[in-house]
Amino acid sequence: MKFVTNHSEEFRMPKLVWLIGFLQFAGGLLTELISMVFMSSFATPMDVIMKFIVLSSIVSIDNLYAAALPHENKVKKNFKLANPTFTKYRRLFKEEDTRTCGIKVLAFITKMTRIIYASWIFYFIPFFILFVPYVLPV
Repeated sequence: MKFVTNHSEEFRMPKLVWLIGFLQFAGGLLTELISMVFMSSFATPMDVIMKFIVLSSIVSIDNLYAAALPHENKVKKNFKLANPTFTKYRRLFKEEDTRTCGIKVLAFITKMTRIIYASWIFYFIPFFILFVPYVLPV
C-alpha cells in the first residue's frame, strides 16, 4: 500500500492495487484477532498447541494450491512473459507533488493504518490477551 501511494505513476490502476493490498491486510488482521479469541478460550496448554497446529495447516492451504498450479497457468505464464524488473528506490520529493487527491487520501489512510497497527501490536495486544479470558465465558 505504501509503495502504491509513493509510486502511483508506475501503475495503470493504482487505487485498485491499493485496495487489493488493503484487503489483504484487513483479512490477515481479522484472522489474527479471531485466532487470538479462539485460542484464549481453551483451558489447557495441550489444547492450545493442538488447535494452533490445526490453524497453521489451514493457513498454508493457499500455498499448497499455488504450488500445485501447472506451469501453463495464465498467472504464471503472464508473469514470466512480462519479464518484470524490480527497482528499490524511494520516491524523490520534488517541489510540486504530481499525485492526485485520491492518491494523497490513500497515502493518509495508509499512514494512519500503519500507526494504529504498530501501536496495537506493540502496546495493546498484551493487555488484550490478558483481558479476553475474563470476558469470554468459560
